[in-house]
Amino acid sequence: MKKSIFTLFIALVAGNYAIAQTTSTFELLHNPASVTADPLVTDAEADIFITNMTAAPLHIKWVRTIISNPQNLATQVCDPNNCYFPQINTEDFVMSPNDVDTLIVHFLNETGEPAEEIVHLTISNFDNPSDVKTGIFSYTSFPSGTTDLQRPTVKIFPNPTVDFFTLEKADFVHGVRVFGLDGRQVAYFNATPNNQYSLANQVAGAYIIALENADGQVVQVVDVQKL
Repeated sequence: MKKSIFTLFIALVAGNYAIAQTTSTFELLHNPASVTADPLVTDAEADIFITNMTAAPLHIKWVRTIISNPQNLATQVCDPNNCYFPQINTEDFVMSPNDVDTLIVHFLNETGEPAEEIVHLTISNFDNPSDVKTGIFSYTSFPSGTTDLQRPTVKIFPNPTVDFFTLEKADFVHGVRVFGLDGRQVAYFNATPNNQYSLANQVAGAYIIALENADGQVVQVVDVQKL
């Protein structure tokens, strides 16, 4: 009897371990993706690669959420099936076994004026909606000759974090906006001398960090995971 109970216990532990070790059926590479362009460039694109990590066809669904939406900028999503009109916010497609495809967001500057925009695609396994990831796309445009195009890439650490994050190579940063994955801004910080910012009041999860220069323009987007 004791042996049977012990065997059952081991089976339950093994089952729970297997569930805990279950991995996603797909992964995203080059995420987040950002593009910086002269405002006179009418079509600039940011690309994320999606990999089917299984040996079977995979049905993928994407949903677009626009976090910031300047009037002079439209966005257009392209998946392996098609490039869709800017009004289209969701579609789905099928990936071949072990395939690698590209998800593209086109940023369409209609006026030639400087603009910044953040878009994310919620990407999920159509047959298992809990198997989901977020692709983050950002666009920034500056007039020709601006020095912001030569800014160093800001690094964020620790990531994941428990309470706060610190920015490295962030001397040009004047404002830090924190967005949830639903597109809502949950915090704003003026730049601090030590470039340290608290997430202690936020729930665990993924956040999008938009970094602003002295003119209030978003010049880089990074993501951080709060434990």
